[in-house]
Amino acid sequence: FSQGMRNLMVPQAEAKIASGPDGAKNNTGAKIPAPDYQIEELKLTFNYPAYTRLKQMVLENTDGKIEVLPGTEVIVEAQVNHPIEEAELVLHGRDFLSMSNQGNKRIEGRFFAKENGFYQFRLQSPGGEKILQPTQYSIQVAKDQPPRITLFLANPKPVYFTKDKIKFFYEANDDYGISKIDLVIDAEGTLERKNIKTIKSVETEFKDGYD
Repeated sequence: FSQGMRNLMVPQAEAKIASGPDGAKNNTGAKIPAPDYQIEELKLTFNYPAYTRLKQMVLENTDGKIEVLPGTEVIVEAQVNHPIEEAELVLHGRDFLSMSNQGNKRIEGRFFAKENGFYQFRLQSPGGEKILQPTQYSIQVAKDQPPRITLFLANPKPVYFTKDKIKFFYEANDDYGISKIDLVIDAEGTLERKNIKTIKSVETEFKDGYD
């Protein structure tokens, strides 16, 4: 009888939902595992430096590899297979850049390409767990080659004196255009720079003479 009275008088313990900073937990107190995240689709947009006058390039459904000139702005858009809370772009394993959550499991981030290396995605689940995706996408920054110029002397000599008159023709070219041409003179150890041509409409190839 006494045991039966005790069961009637003492209420059963209420169930509690555990939670904490290390991620969401279910009503049994067990931590909810993060989803198996995958990047399902990648889109890259390249905004090249202004001096190149190159048009914006958009790559849909790309493999994620980046090959651009230094100073190019790269916009990365990705489609994820499960909902996320936040996301980051990780550059070269050391720089963490916030990405915007566009909704519908789509994220977007951007950076300026300055050096060779790679980038990754770090995704945060709704439960708070951060997962670094193992895939490393290559970043290759190409060198911008300097302009090339060829001189053709009208009166070639092994040595010229400061009072000599020199006449020459030249051909200049550059992948992204030439806006002006300077003549640099080394006279007895002193360098002098003189502008000999300013080109109003930027040309990739130019020929002229000077005397």
